[in-house]
Amino acid sequence: YWILSLLDYYRYSGDTATLRQHAANAQAKLKHANQIYADPTISFYGWDERLGAGFETPNTTPENKNAYRMLFIRACREFAEGMNTIGETNVSKAFQTIADQRIAELRADNRWLDSFGLHAAADSVNAGFLTPSEQKMVFNREFSDRATRLSFSPFNEYFVIQALSRMNRYDEA
Repeated sequence: YWILSLLDYYRYSGDTATLRQHAANAQAKLKHANQIYADPTISFYGWDERLGAGFETPNTTPENKNAYRMLFIRACREFAEGMNTIGETNVSKAFQTIADQRIAELRADNRWLDSFGLHAAADSVNAGFLTPSEQKMVFNREFSDRATRLSFSPFNEYFVIQALSRMNRYDEA
């Protein structure tokens, strides 16, 4: 989230100096995240029971790990885009390549989205790589029921609403 916040700040302010100043820190965080991608230890992902109910059982649900992985892919993709806009094309290519590799790994199993619940599905939509048919499938399964598309975590609900928006589902959002 820190990396996404840095990139939001840059996109809205145009403050290239600050993005450059923090780029090495962002790269280090992404490299670490890539190292733990296969089995991240989650301490907290949100208050929703589907996310482990705060600090109760956050590391026992596959939903958290799937959501984390989608957040990582999104951060890599957006960081690559940000680096490209400031002329850091080598850095951009490196992180876009990591994201592309992780996406290819997912898609090696054509049922990769089957285990995703609401939050991981939202993070996958927000990562920006789902095909229209994948978006339709996750919408129908996770977002079409107005009661179950609500997160019991206002922070996490923001990302659900963002995903609905990215799927052009404004009325549902």
